[in-house]
Amino acid sequence: MPNEQSPIKRLTKMKDDVLEDIAHEFLTNPRFGNALGVALRRAFSTKERMNRDVAIFMGLAGVPSKTDFDRLADRAMGLNKNVLRLEKRIDELVMRVEKLATKGRE
Repeated sequence: MPNEQSPIKRLTKMKDDVLEDIAHEFLTNPRFGNALGVALRRAFSTKERMNRDVAIFMGLAGVPSKTDFDRLADRAMGLNKNVLRLEKRIDELVMRVEKLATKGRE
């Protein structure tokens, strides 16, 4: 009887079928979808509150938060742009001064 499956294979197939049926029932049930939506909204709300509370606690403890680091990084990038602009202006001024000095020697 080569067509006959082993008991383990039959149980595995039955388990897969049962899990598929359960998943289908859950996914097609509107009450489950609503409950899942509510649970996700509450989870995100809780995460936002936790992030805010941790940031407040870190601020009270004198530890910089991610927002502090982001703000500092933005300021550093702004300063870097200003320095690059100033370097360009200085290079332009140096070239003008050298041009004027060369004209003055002639």
